[in-house]
Amino acid sequence: MSIVSVNKACMSGEKNSDWLLLIIALSIMLLIVAYPPVFINALGRVQYAPLLLLLWAMSAGFVRGIGFIPRQLLVRLVLSRMACYFTLATFIEIFFIHRLANY
Repeated sequence: MSIVSVNKACMSGEKNSDWLLLIIALSIMLLIVAYPPVFINALGRVQYAPLLLLLWAMSAGFVRGIGFIPRQLLVRLVLSRMACYFTLATFIEIFFIHRLANY
């Protein structure tokens, strides 16, 4: 990608940002900072799988929320819109399955 094509993309007014993903990423960030016991199980240990999924969703939300699209295919797939939605949905499913199974 040359400087000329980057200039054209910037001058065309094309907006690649996604406000919903940015709001999701900010919400996840606030959840992690404000209430970290979400990731602690009944035995007092950290649940790493749900934490990993939530951090992945947050990362993808920030990357796509500000409008950055990676060049490499693998990174583009890992930090895509669908990856954010999928990891967030998987976190919610795992979170509620574990919470309901413990009661």
